[in-house]
Amino acid sequence: MTTNKKIILKNTPVGVPEKTDFEIAESSLPEIGENEMITKTIHLSLDPYIRGVITGRHIYSEKVDIGDTIVGRTVSEVITSNHPNYNKGDIVVCSNGWQEYGVTNGEGVRKLDPFSAPLSTALGILGMPGLTAYAGLLVYGEPKENDLIVITDDELKLKQVHDLIVTHFVRRKVDSLCLSQQSKEKAGGNKIRQSYKLVEGIEQTIAKKITADVKSSKIKVQVKINGNELRVDGKKKDDLQTVMQMIEEAKIGIPVQFVNYRD
Repeated sequence: MTTNKKIILKNTPVGVPEKTDFEIAESSLPEIGENEMITKTIHLSLDPYIRGVITGRHIYSEKVDIGDTIVGRTVSEVITSNHPNYNKGDIVVCSNGWQEYGVTNGEGVRKLDPFSAPLSTALGILGMPGLTAYAGLLVYGEPKENDLIVITDDELKLKQVHDLIVTHFVRRKVDSLCLSQQSKEKAGGNKIRQSYKLVEGIEQTIAKKITADVKSSKIKVQVKINGNELRVDGKKKDDLQTVMQMIEEAKIGIPVQFVNYRD
């Protein structure tokens, strides 16, 4: 008979949890009934909310009582099934908690495709933490098109993330000046929110200044603002190259790309 090892709550922690607050226990696997199945834990998610659950301070989850198995979401394999929707060998997300095996009736269980992504991601970026981050970004970050939002605990982490973003841009051969850094502001709690805006094209104020500078240079070209682009026409190749050099040397604060340059 298969023996199940599990970690149970021995004492309700006061302050920082100690080893003595937990205990390893063993038990035999029960006989399962109709529409039930036994799953074997592959990955266990140790989420921060567990602290609130074992102390009875979580906002919606019931407290883990003394002698109960510590709760937690798991990626598990079905080893025995009397459930019509699950077969032996299926990989699922369920709530075995801190134990090797668990029994479930299928409620709250989700079947996984083991070839679509690493199994552990079902408890992270493709699971509850990822969904929490996604919802938090949409609700509290309020992102707009071409916006990049970074939320961190302090200034040091904000700088570290900024450096990572710049490095990522450089590796893709994209000028980091494409990112317009907005002012920092407070997010929920003690967090800091930094917004970046992806700059596309030339803003009207900059376009007008370039146009005025080119006209005042007396170079024989025609400059026209076309949406968020500038169109420069001239009869001589040398004149166009002179204008291009002038714009590059102006240091207008945004990267400049010249397209459709031809004789």
